[in-house]
Amino acid sequence: MPRPGCRVGQVDAGAINFTVFDADVSVANAIRRVMISEVPTLAVDMVSIESNTSVLHDEFLAHRIGLVPLVSGGRANQMRYPWDPEEKGPDRVNLSLKVVNRGAAPIKVTSADLVSEDDVVVPAVQAEDALEVAQALGIGGAGGTPITLTKLAQGQELKLEAVAKKGIGKLHAKFSPVSMVIMVPEPDLARSAPFLSEPQKAGLVREAGVQVWDDLLSADERDAVYKSDRLAKFCRVFASIEASLDSKVFTLDGRYLFRAEVTGSLKPQEVVQTAIDVLLRKLQDVERALPDAMSGR
Repeated sequence: MPRPGCRVGQVDAGAINFTVFDADVSVANAIRRVMISEVPTLAVDMVSIESNTSVLHDEFLAHRIGLVPLVSGGRANQMRYPWDPEEKGPDRVNLSLKVVNRGAAPIKVTSADLVSEDDVVVPAVQAEDALEVAQALGIGGAGGTPITLTKLAQGQELKLEAVAKKGIGKLHAKFSPVSMVIMVPEPDLARSAPFLSEPQKAGLVREAGVQVWDDLLSADERDAVYKSDRLAKFCRVFASIEASLDSKVFTLDGRYLFRAEVTGSLKPQEVVQTAIDVLLRKLQDVERALPDAMSGR
């Protein structure tokens, strides 16, 4: 059996498209699940509010701050999980926020007001002073637009301390480095084409924007279909065609289209590589434990 492989398509600051080929569906789905739930990142885990006279109560603000993605590339690997004292490295990064509205007009308190003791671990979407750091890492800083936390009227203030820790999406969604991962089996269009009627072919062209039935998609055409809006339409058209036929005509050849959109805590390619590394470590743990399991120990 051929060894599974991966071909990367379009990559930008917020998403990555890639193809996994010569792989069983269980392997492809394992990569998807690990990307969502087991790639480590940093997120605010504790918030101590000293002063809050805004319209939002303390618990609401703490929850919003916890969901702000923090740049974690490189630094997460140097830190330990808070529940594992045997690992090396620090287990936290401290952040602070202090904003007072001394003017007459209301002002916004944003993620850009969070000050980190670590120059790397900063809110992933930044403006002005931290934007250069985020851009240098190749993530975050999209448009220089920070995340709004609350608003302060005249005389109101917000002062707090926060602690960021290392975690995984299995513990809480705030640690997940991705906001969405799509995995779609890629049909063998060349062998399926004879079964399609002209209106069905025309529907695929209209929705996907490429001559998909002539042969398997070329690299450029596949990247075009990868784009989130076309990929969703592409799948809906396939589903509607198969539903109208007496039997399943779209054969699968062990290739799966992926699109992952990241929160900004890690680069898109880092999410994929780390997920594969985590999956390999799990398989190695199983391999090491097999002899004892087989012997009944």
